[in-house]
Amino acid sequence: DVLMQCGDFAYDLDTDDGKRGDLFLELIQPIAAYVPYMVSPGNHESAYNFSHYANRFSMPGQGVATSNQYYSFDLGLVHIVAYNAEAFFWPEHFDEEYIARMYKWLEDDLRAANGNRAAVPWVVVHAHRPFYCVETEKSAVELAEVAREATFMEVMRRKMPKKLRMFGDSLLTKTPKSPKLTGHCEWEKEAARRGVPSQCAAANGLMCSQRAPGLDPELSALQAVAASAASLSSVAAAVTTAAAATVGEVGKGARFPIEALFYDYGVDVAFFGHEHAYERYYPVYDEQVMLDAGITFDRYHAPRATVHVTTGSGGNKNMDIGGKKPLRGACNDSSPWCAFQSGFDRHDGHSSDFTYGRLTVHNSTTLEWEQISAEEGGGVIDRFVIVAP
Repeated sequence: DVLMQCGDFAYDLDTDDGKRGDLFLELIQPIAAYVPYMVSPGNHESAYNFSHYANRFSMPGQGVATSNQYYSFDLGLVHIVAYNAEAFFWPEHFDEEYIARMYKWLEDDLRAANGNRAAVPWVVVHAHRPFYCVETEKSAVELAEVAREATFMEVMRRKMPKKLRMFGDSLLTKTPKSPKLTGHCEWEKEAARRGVPSQCAAANGLMCSQRAPGLDPELSALQAVAASAASLSSVAAAVTTAAAATVGEVGKGARFPIEALFYDYGVDVAFFGHEHAYERYYPVYDEQVMLDAGITFDRYHAPRATVHVTTGSGGNKNMDIGGKKPLRGACNDSSPWCAFQSGFDRHDGHSSDFTYGRLTVHNSTTLEWEQISAEEGGGVIDRFVIVAP
């Protein structure tokens, strides 16, 4: 057995001059003394150049040389890989030379693991920042359409006699319709998936954008929209020009495409945290869902792409305890890759869903995942099985 945590320990390890980290690890010790406690870094470990994370843990193999940032090991029938997803978001700590070294190591490791399937048939990866989301943002093309509609309505309003504008405003404001969300996940997830070095405006490593403007064409289009605030017509012109230049180009600006490595070397499951909810996905690559004949809601037979699981709902100060039961169920229509989610939309008195996951490798052909409720007597709220061909 082994325990894995995908970052954000204690909230935070350095809080109160490290006293919170001390207390957290004291609470973990009765388990970690007997079961290997394997970790990967999150954005809440960034203080003092990730030094609390580096000095409080001791990971095997490459982890010794990388301050526990990335490493791998075999456990029975599973090859387990941890990598540093934070490397793309903290330029003051990780430059592109660091990212290149990690990326090369990750590719070499996954290549070797894929070639060793006869002895160790399963490959599992974990890191902090997920690749996919349960609700997408509008794409550059959709934003262009919204801007064009808004510009048209404004022009029509200005052409009306002033006495009629009060009536025209009522009519025109009801006419434009925002297109259905069918774009991409927010930039933070896109950057993690495509491996684009980014920088973040918030101290906790959020509100991120690419470090080198123009590196990723889709983001450049979205940034052009935000930057053009002179008038509705200039917004429309900016986004139309940017969108026209990016159609069919999304994903081609990746510098260190992590997801491509997962696909090329057949990573079976990838676990992430960061989101304080639970999200389970269908096999997906480059935002294309692999719904082959053997893929059902809870049974993935011979999946052609990695199965992603975001399990960051173990508990923290930002998770709410409400009077109503946690929401669980289907995902937003804009994210066809998402199969199930829980603990979302915590409004109207709904509680967060305090859960954790359990991975069972039955044999060389069957792997089972269960998400467990911490508040309902250990009941299973979600389950799926991967069956190898």
